[in-house]
Amino acid sequence: MTHHRFMAPSPLKQIEPLRPREPCSSLAPSQVAPQQRAHPVKLTRRAVLEASAALAVGAAVNGCSFQSDLAALDDQPSATNERGEEPMDEFSFLVDHATRAANNHNTQSWRFRREAQGVTILTDMARATPVVDPHNRHLFASLGCAAENLRVAATHKGKASEIRGVGEGDAFHVAIELGAQGSAAADPLFKAIRKRQSTRSLYDSRPVPAADLAALKSSVEACGCDLHLIEDPRQKERFLEIAVPASNTQISDPAFKKELKQWLRFSTDYAQKMGDGLFSACSGNPRMPEFAGGWMFELFYKPDAEAEKLTAQVRSSAGLAIILSRSDSAAAHMTVGRAYQRLALRATTLGIKNALINQAIEVESAKQELANWLKVPAYRPALIVRYGYAEALPYSYRRPLAEVVV
Repeated sequence: MTHHRFMAPSPLKQIEPLRPREPCSSLAPSQVAPQQRAHPVKLTRRAVLEASAALAVGAAVNGCSFQSDLAALDDQPSATNERGEEPMDEFSFLVDHATRAANNHNTQSWRFRREAQGVTILTDMARATPVVDPHNRHLFASLGCAAENLRVAATHKGKASEIRGVGEGDAFHVAIELGAQGSAAADPLFKAIRKRQSTRSLYDSRPVPAADLAALKSSVEACGCDLHLIEDPRQKERFLEIAVPASNTQISDPAFKKELKQWLRFSTDYAQKMGDGLFSACSGNPRMPEFAGGWMFELFYKPDAEAEKLTAQVRSSAGLAIILSRSDSAAAHMTVGRAYQRLALRATTLGIKNALINQAIEVESAKQELANWLKVPAYRPALIVRYGYAEALPYSYRRPLAEVVV
């Protein structure tokens, strides 16, 4: 679930949302502050980018829009379908909120099925990412993120819920049984569903109060996982000694780059059309025609540049939070996803931004080294989160509900 982002030198402020869910910056001001650059950019690279941006503007007549800014997301629950044409029934309401969850590469590898007594979340293996996630751990965690959002939305609707992970591999699914609870329950996490985002910019290095960190830890532990916090600058440097070589290994792998590139979206039109993937504007990068974006990716997505960006991101963060799984089963990783989503929602209520940086657990040798450092078994480190304070960024797209319901 690593949020690798090609960092072009000069960010744009504006994007044009279709059905925003996971904020491109993991959810809503109408004016978004520009992302801080993760590292200085050489003049030659800037010159190339400016030339490419001019090309992108010139290509606007061929279908790329650049004129509209980010629409504000209010914090009220959605009562209409994705086009706002008619009221949602309860099932659609729950699925709508579930699909706002964090997920790997914004692949949205989930499908939802209505049941007599609840909802089943199925895996969509056609949207798996076998290079970065060969064991589908991130995929199962993504289902858990969706399940946790659905649980919070069900509570808002006055429904109790019981969540179970069933099966292994391609057959794994999440069974959610819904029952009467009485009147709707007020839960601050519900409003956070629409505001939560994975903020992939630099943070301002301010420390998070101890009471807020305790709240984040309690959120994770309530889901049956453990949380290891790293705040000491020396420990962050030790983490980078593990994470940077892992990032270099990934980016030097042609199969990894090919898979990542398949999920990149550079133009507004294409991002809207697909309703998924990693839209460059969501990370503060320029929008441009797909052909130009692909060329820029090949030119600038290099190990040294990404290592510099990762280092700046970690050093600017208040700290790192490593979610520890209690086993290596599909159900356990689903629970990890629930824990992360709950942490992210709680952080949102506290004004804390977060983003996943999972390179150190996606390369097996690095994961073993990380586990040895933490003095835990190798299977336990499951997700790595950086947290801190920053301005919000734009939101990424989500597919229409009709495409995720079976």
